Amino acid sequence: TTVLNLLNDNELIEAPNGFQNNTKLTTNDFYAKTKYQITKKKWSFIGNLDFHLNKNSLLNSTQSEGFNFYVVPKLGFNWKLNKNNNLSGSYRYNTTNSNVLDVVDNYYLTSLHSFTKSDNGFNQLNSSLVFLNYTLGNWGSRFFANFIVSYTKDYDFFSTNTQISQNYSLSEKI
Repeated sequence: TTVLNLLNDNELIEAPNGFQNNTKLTTNDFYAKTKYQITKKKWSFIGNLDFHLNKNSLLNSTQSEGFNFYVVPKLGFNWKLNKNNNLSGSYRYNTTNSNVLDVVDNYYLTSLHSFTKSDNGFNQLNSSLVFLNYTLGNWGSRFFANFIVSYTKDYDFFSTNTQISQNYSLSEKI
């Protein structure tokens, strides 16, 4: 709940429209996680599947409810080259559910003279992650090095449309 009131000596001058929020977002996430690992000599292959069923309920100027089902797969490997060298990697396709700041339909104060709103409703944002890790040595070794390469691609994302004026700025998530 956010309220913007303009006061003069504790006297209410104005409560501008579009700057009052009474939003209630309820998200229930029912999930099951699975993991399977196959090990052959110096190789390990890992598979993960996460099953999610989200029940979302949004109550603000509009009211909506919805169910979303999605699967989050992950594949990985681990290769122990020898006692001091290890290579591992993984690929993950991820889905993220909207949070309360992504569904607020009127402006709210984020910092001095800055307001933000986001009337996007329920959205699920998809992304992929590729991860590669090379380890030289062990934690207890005299020399230890860890090299990590990570690449993330967001297929869906939020951006902002911002109006900047001399006394305030208004941002809208799009």
